Amino acid sequence: MKTRAKRLQGFALKPITSQEAAIIQMQQLQLKLQYQQLQAAGAALPSYRDVGFRVFSVEEEDGILLYLLAILGSGGKHLVDVGACTLSGSNSANLLINHGWTGLLIEGNPESLAVGRAEYEARGVPAPTLVSAWIEEDNVDTLIAGHCPKGADLLFIDIDGNDYWVWKAIKSITPRIVVIEYQDILGPARSATIPYDPKFFRDKYVENANHMNYGGASLRAMVNLGASKGYRLVATNLRGYNAFFVRQDLAPEALPEIAVEAGFGHAWNEYGMRERWPSVSHLPWVEV
Repeated sequence: MKTRAKRLQGFALKPITSQEAAIIQMQQLQLKLQYQQLQAAGAALPSYRDVGFRVFSVEEEDGILLYLLAILGSGGKHLVDVGACTLSGSNSANLLINHGWTGLLIEGNPESLAVGRAEYEARGVPAPTLVSAWIEEDNVDTLIAGHCPKGADLLFIDIDGNDYWVWKAIKSITPRIVVIEYQDILGPARSATIPYDPKFFRDKYVENANHMNYGGASLRAMVNLGASKGYRLVATNLRGYNAFFVRQDLAPEALPEIAVEAGFGHAWNEYGMRERWPSVSHLPWVEV
């Protein structure tokens, strides 16, 4: 299964033919059916570490999501992506383009919004609902509720800053899965985030010139917040900076909770804690 999944890599943004698009969809459908057959037979399911692949995502999130949705079901196939609308590095594009999902994509940069709309049109699929808005804790839930009256099955949050505070503010939907970026340089022990600042902008900090060093929240902070909202941590991406949460009432035996420490197994995490953290340790962080 892992070998077949790896074959899907490399199709992300280059122009593809309708035949190539059909092959991508067929391979993913076969994988999904294999996961479901294993589950139905009561057989051992693969680890989330063995199911990753990338079509549009950066660190194998597409494969992890396909696996989780095969086990959990897709519901109404509606997603919300807060902070991204272009195809490059998108965690939602594969579902929107290859699996018939619909979605709400919220982006603070109007220029990126226009690019995203053109990219979906070029792929020959209906563009998701695209909204240009600067995301704050005071407006995010209203935006989602206004565009998703029937709720959502999947929520992505990646805004390079107030991610913790934005997830905390979302109350109008209870998706099956939440995918949110965490700040790995804080390590597994700290439960901390940047202080809330509605005008936070990553580029105003020189410490973020090469990497996103000041922004976001630790994985433990996200896990604690998730627990308060009825979610458990079930996976992290390849290099340990995106976390996957599943609602507590869904498939607890098939998708058990993992330890916070499991999200720090890559050399990138060790490098970040050792080399990047000292550059921002003097900046304001809030224990949560």
